[in-house]
Amino acid sequence: MPTNRTRRHIALLYILSGLFVLRVVVQLIQYFVGVDALPDFERWQSGALPYWVLILLQLPIVVGQVVVIRSAMSGRPLLPARLRLPMTIAAMVYFGSMVVRLVSGLTFAAGNSWLHATLPSLFHLVLATFLLVWLRLESGDGSACGDRRHDRVEHGDQIVRREFDLEAPLAAADEDGPVVATALVDGGR
Repeated sequence: MPTNRTRRHIALLYILSGLFVLRVVVQLIQYFVGVDALPDFERWQSGALPYWVLILLQLPIVVGQVVVIRSAMSGRPLLPARLRLPMTIAAMVYFGSMVVRLVSGLTFAAGNSWLHATLPSLFHLVLATFLLVWLRLESGDGSACGDRRHDRVEHGDQIVRREFDLEAPLAAADEDGPVVATALVDGGR
């Protein structure tokens, strides 16, 4: 059973993904129809990529978000533990660089087409936040994927892995013979 914290993280992933999908759909609407109540088509991109390339890149991002959300809901991590820290660092650099881009474009670099692209910068922040929330779930900080810091129990010189969703029997052997213990697991806490 996911914790309240996990449910909030998953809800945040849904919201961030929804915002990104909304961005993709609105720009598509502006490309084909041009609704006056919405920002012009050109405001949705910096012009660094042709629109057809941009839309081809956005579609796998949306599919990836669906995969991430399904994984978070099932409690199964997607990333091996060794990739979580490098991915988190990359996501933090991505987030920070988009903050710098946004602030630069709103202040001293207002004339630069790439830096002054406010809507793209905001949606890059949405994507970076999605990554950071997902990686927090993956790392086990209130996670549906369990608290990875506590998924192993040491007994003597052996480490025994425990299950997260049941009372898991933990067995190990020491010099006196086998030792069996039961651990009540409460969502990885």
